[in-house]
Amino acid sequence: MEIGVSLNGKYPRGEEVIKVSRDYERGRASWEELERAYRRDYEELRDLQKDFGIVSDGLLVWDDILRPLSTFVKGTEVDGLIRYFETNTFVRKLKFKSKDVDTEEIGRFFRFGNLAILPGPYTVKTFSEGLSMLEISEVISDVIGNLKGYEYIYLQEPSLVFHPDGSIRNEYGRCVDTIKSGCGDTKLIINTYFAPINPVLEFLLSLNIDGVGVDFTFNDIEYIRKVWRKDVGIVAGIVDTTNSLIEEYRDVEKVIKGILDMDVPFAIFTGSADFELLPRSIADIKVKNLKRFLEVSYD
Repeated sequence: MEIGVSLNGKYPRGEEVIKVSRDYERGRASWEELERAYRRDYEELRDLQKDFGIVSDGLLVWDDILRPLSTFVKGTEVDGLIRYFETNTFVRKLKFKSKDVDTEEIGRFFRFGNLAILPGPYTVKTFSEGLSMLEISEVISDVIGNLKGYEYIYLQEPSLVFHPDGSIRNEYGRCVDTIKSGCGDTKLIINTYFAPINPVLEFLLSLNIDGVGVDFTFNDIEYIRKVWRKDVGIVAGIVDTTNSLIEEYRDVEKVIKGILDMDVPFAIFTGSADFELLPRSIADIKVKNLKRFLEVSYD
């Protein structure tokens, strides 16, 4: 089994970037100053993930998990705020006018690393109008086709567990096949969070994917171990990114040891959901703890 640690979702920006961004919007800072602030933030994020093996750029320049699609897809409009599940954050509703991808801007949103994080087709459909879920999967496939050097892709799909709908399964299976066909050797992982995975887990395990993400603030390791397929990897959200309380090893020991005893191709340990839901200082501590918890498990 390959063992790894990774970030999950969008990472909170540092205080300097937040300040310079506000100054830039008010005409008190230049574009060059803003870019320098982002570069420093990216370097700090690289250092935080040193020796992880699985590295994300933290999606620092993303306004939310969906918004880059308004840049990638020609003619897309952004209109209205929608609450992002039961969090205190909001996303903009997307109104698609076509499924034609403009590839020139993609590089601006993917800066470095070997982990690309994108919204999944069902979650995009939840917060958009104008395209079917299958058409959205074609857009996602086109974006992936323009990414180079990525070994892992997380498709963020909280809607699959927060709004489970058995009627979409056939269409969703076709969506996954469409996206997977453009992945080559890149591992495709359907990443779920914010709710129990039980109603959809066996369906997800039947799909043509390399891994499934599980939010262990809502799920039981014994059930997961009982139904898991041996040829599917697991991304385990073991530290709570919706709560600033810092976990101790004893809080996650049962889950970590249960996963390490599973017969699966890989296990990646991460946060339960988007780290952006935390202050940067707390997020940094939780990320450092992920690696420390694994080291303790092997002692």
